[in-house]
Amino acid sequence: TLTLYKDELVLVVSSSHRYAKRGAVSIGDLEGESLIVFDRESSYYSLILSLFRDLGIVPHQQMYMDSIEATKKMVEQNLGIALLPA
Repeated sequence: TLTLYKDELVLVVSSSHRYAKRGAVSIGDLEGESLIVFDRESSYYSLILSLFRDLGIVPHQQMYMDSIEATKKMVEQNLGIALLPA
């Protein structure tokens, strides 16, 4: 395997979410949270689900959006959390 680039995912929550004031959150803390994911055809979708699966966590997938912007809007409305590219 040859690494071509590295990409970061960041946790995105609404300003009223209990994690909004935290500096860091572990993946384990996300168990049971309503997860909003975007573009099931993208590599990010597979990466996010693999990350949870490797840690033995089953995310509660609340919504599937077709764009990052739509995902952000749903998070702003406090309808769930998202892991998005930095």
